Amino acid sequence: MAFVQAAIYDPAAHTISVYTPLVADAPPNTPGVPRTPRYAISPVVPKLTANSVVAIWFGYNAKNLTLTGTAVTDGTCFTGFGQFASCNTTAFWAAVNADTTLLTNIWDAFKGQTGTDGQACPTARSFSIVDQDPADSLPVDFLLTTETPARTAQDTIANRATLTGKGITFNAQINPIDEVVVDRFIDGALGCNPPIVADLTDPGTTRASLAVNELFAGLQSGQFPAINPTSIYGNGPSQLRGPALVAIGDTFTLTPPFTQPLTPSAGYPYAGAELTAFDDYVAAMGYTGQTNPQAISGTLQTGAGTAFSRTNQYRASTNQPLASVSSTTGQDGTTADASVQSFCRKLYTRTAVGDNSPADLLFNKDLTAFNQAGNGPGGSDLFIFLGDRFAASYDLLGCASVFGKPNPVNVANVNATTPGNPVLPYYPVVFP
Repeated sequence: MAFVQAAIYDPAAHTISVYTPLVADAPPNTPGVPRTPRYAISPVVPKLTANSVVAIWFGYNAKNLTLTGTAVTDGTCFTGFGQFASCNTTAFWAAVNADTTLLTNIWDAFKGQTGTDGQACPTARSFSIVDQDPADSLPVDFLLTTETPARTAQDTIANRATLTGKGITFNAQINPIDEVVVDRFIDGALGCNPPIVADLTDPGTTRASLAVNELFAGLQSGQFPAINPTSIYGNGPSQLRGPALVAIGDTFTLTPPFTQPLTPSAGYPYAGAELTAFDDYVAAMGYTGQTNPQAISGTLQTGAGTAFSRTNQYRASTNQPLASVSSTTGQDGTTADASVQSFCRKLYTRTAVGDNSPADLLFNKDLTAFNQAGNGPGGSDLFIFLGDRFAASYDLLGCASVFGKPNPVNVANVNATTPGNPVLPYYPVVFP
């Protein structure tokens, strides 16, 4: 299932609003029969003000989403990033980042929140939230009828009432990854309020969005010093500080992707075919001269199409600071550091200054809201979901080899854990 969300910047009003376009399959191409999309209810058409700047992001619940058309060939859209794509984000972020009134209003409206765990409410860039592919989803949903064939509708108050009144049953479909995990599930469990703005899809209501999530996360981390100069991660370089930004090694920036064996046949370090696969993975990151399977080394390639340039394309589409070559190879832990080694180190320790770790979301098993059956994406409880998510991310990034520490999460122990019981041996220790 594909998901789309647009953010609309109004420079005159200094506001961002959101709109959820509707995705629907076209029926079979039958000669003489118009190919009308399978909408249960025609989409709402938003009214935009003059000089509005619009950006669009795409999420996907399958493997690879590909955009086509002139907007792709002329460079307006970024595509080929696994489950993620975007359009017109360069113009959108340039306009938004220059509007200090807008930035101040968003910061003042949502800053300073504390969750029921006593920690600062996490953002979409907290290491207690992200997986191996940060910022690759949308906090949106649409209605899918249970008819055969199924039809879609925008999730609005009016559409729900209309379908119900006609006796048509439906389910809400979501894109359950980073952005919606923090907005809906984590914030809901912690009593936090995500940054929300007006929703043009359902006038009179508000909605969370990738655009405002990422903007507020940047404000929280000191990306806009004129508004907030203090980062929740502390100031100065450190391999344990900094927000979770897209790294080289993000599986969506590599061609071909690397799949980490859950249990290497010869253990660590890799050997045989698995060593070859890992060397191919390193080469896909843009490095050459790799000889040690436990440490990425060699010369970083930065030309067009390399993992380095694709990483910066991905970062630019989500308003993240761009990576620098010197920082990446030096692994200094700043926002310009896109090395997979630093990302794995932070993911492993989960103790970035000011983040919700180690008493963070994954290990906060005593919060009742995290252990209620069915309260997490996919129907599992939230604690189990986060444990499984951490373990998979660590393996998909190949962290055990590039960082030199085995996966600290024992999924079997996560699934068996009940509130109040110890969760060793998977509780990670700080690794300096």
